[in-house]
Amino acid sequence: MYDMKNLTKFAKLGELAPVPFKAFVAFDEAVVKHGVVPLKYKELMAVAVALTTQCPYCIEIHANNARRAGASWPRISM
Repeated sequence: MYDMKNLTKFAKLGELAPVPFKAFVAFDEAVVKHGVVPLKYKELMAVAVALTTQCPYCIEIHANNARRAGASWPRISM
């Protein structure tokens, strides 16, 4: 069931439900904007939320984002 290729259908969600999709995109952009909390920690928090919701797509995306933002694997996998 879980296949990262499913994310290619993400744009279709924007077509089918434009108002909620725009709200999601705006939220996503606002969360990662530069601010007091460094991006690395924002992404680590997103990993924690993704683990709580058990979304495999979110776990993979945010774990990779956290690594790119400077988090170490031991920090992500705690």
